[in-house]
Amino acid sequence: MSAALQEIARYCRGKNTFGALLLCGEWGSGKTYLLENDLPAALGPAYLLLRISLFGEESLEEIRKKIRREYLDRYLTILRDDADEGNLHAGSMSGLQNERPSANDWIFHIGEEDPRFKMYLQNPDAYIKPEPVLAGRRVILIFDDLERTNLSQVEILGCINEYCENLHIKTIIVANEEKIENRSAAETKSAADRRREFLNYSEMKEKLIEQTVRLHVDEAAVIDSILSQYRTGLAGYTDFLKNSRQELCALLTNCEIRNIRSLRSGLQDFERIYEFCMEEQMPETDIRRIFTAFVLFTMLAKNGRISRSSLYGYGLNRLQQKYPDFYHDRCLPLCLKDSITSGNWDDSILRPQIRRMKASFQGMSQPENRLRSLSFAEIDDSVLTGGWKAYLQMAEEGVLSPDEYLLLIRNQIAARAYPAFSWPSAPDMKKLRNGLERSLMRAGNADTPPEFGADPVDDEELARCTPDERAVCERIRVYMEGGEYRRLADRNQLLAACRSGDEKALRACRSAVVSSFDEELQQAVLEYYDALENNRRRIGFADLIGKIASAGKRERRNGTDREPEGLSQLAAMLRERETDAIRNGQSMKAVAIQYFLQKL
Repeated sequence: MSAALQEIARYCRGKNTFGALLLCGEWGSGKTYLLENDLPAALGPAYLLLRISLFGEESLEEIRKKIRREYLDRYLTILRDDADEGNLHAGSMSGLQNERPSANDWIFHIGEEDPRFKMYLQNPDAYIKPEPVLAGRRVILIFDDLERTNLSQVEILGCINEYCENLHIKTIIVANEEKIENRSAAETKSAADRRREFLNYSEMKEKLIEQTVRLHVDEAAVIDSILSQYRTGLAGYTDFLKNSRQELCALLTNCEIRNIRSLRSGLQDFERIYEFCMEEQMPETDIRRIFTAFVLFTMLAKNGRISRSSLYGYGLNRLQQKYPDFYHDRCLPLCLKDSITSGNWDDSILRPQIRRMKASFQGMSQPENRLRSLSFAEIDDSVLTGGWKAYLQMAEEGVLSPDEYLLLIRNQIAARAYPAFSWPSAPDMKKLRNGLERSLMRAGNADTPPEFGADPVDDEELARCTPDERAVCERIRVYMEGGEYRRLADRNQLLAACRSGDEKALRACRSAVVSSFDEELQQAVLEYYDALENNRRRIGFADLIGKIASAGKRERRNGTDREPEGLSQLAAMLRERETDAIRNGQSMKAVAIQYFLQKL
């Protein structure tokens, strides 16, 4: 039994009630789990734990109603269970051998003709009085999510005090105090207000709280508990998780997040990835590479540590540099990251991606492929001599990604700090430039834009480059920031938003710059437009597409404005719909289409 659980159980068994117990811990650290699972087992059947969630509550009266309902529901459950077991005695509807009969038992002893019975049926919880003992069992009231209520914590503590101090009911309050202090600071307007708010909470806490227990995560115990309780119908997955125990313990220890809910979510979501990997007969060592990166990214994403840049994707999070033992960009492609952050899982995309990853991993043992991801200080002599020639050939042929070209240049810069070191051969920078252009062309033709895991080159690095190296870095920076990558990313964002049918996702495209309405994008725009049920939404969508088209027209090429490619075809298809609307007597729909054409 953990120290925290021992303290909570000792409080609950105490004969006197002088105040409440405050259980503190980070979100997802297992506070609720401990109270709902470990504490009942530790206390035994002589105790009833009634949990009241304060999440989103805006009324003290509603909280009081929830407490009465919880009493009533639990009492009726006990009656039903005892009846099923044949424990009801003649002459007593409750059939319970209470040392202290409940003051609420009266309702079960009056007849249906009693006026009180009809009143009770109309509003049963109004006639329930919370008491320290219910059906012969000691009641423990648990108030969860104190920091997530919409009421002032001072008001909530005052309400809880009614049950703890006045009714002498054992009470546990569950909170993340850090969030309470942050919220108080955010909601008050001045330093004086903040001090007053803090003092009010501190004073009320001092009056009410008898004991504070802080829950600290025991990583090994948490992982063992999660693995022992995990249930799945997928053959082999449970064994895979148990074999990953060491990695999971290290991950929970080193990722600076103790959110157990996020960890469980990562294990659950990875189940489908594991199934695809097994179908592809991927070696377990490679599956484990994906697994640790996947779980880490999930935990960070669900705790607000991941942001997506329209220019650099997820690259600016520097995950690879911060968590080298658990994460590598090659092990978590863009589609997987998007699925984790959005919650949208498309198996038709994920399955072939796993197939491509298997092929990529198979070549990773080759020294030339290892050079694609190693910084200068990580390169071994055997890798350098065995793979340098083939590595340069890949760079000249355009096989490397933009990130990998940047790494090559950065390694060249780093090597110059060591005069005694020399590369097996110098790269041909002209061929390297040609290879980079082929790489960028290939990236532009891909289904999704490239994701940049590397940070953009800064001025200090550029100052240390040779003119040829500087040209390579500048070309990549222009690609990332100057238009090509952005236009491709915006086009894909608009395509995905139209296909999703999500208005919020479409509104997020209002700053997009699209230089080409290709056939696929035309079809997605028209399908979304056809599905709109009223002119208000049709006009709003027309405004959005018109703005995006205008931004594309303002793209300067050789000093002239150019219409985005495919725009005339989109307009032609809209005119066909306008003709059909007029033919079918849908005059207002035709008006909306005319408006759309004007915007284009």
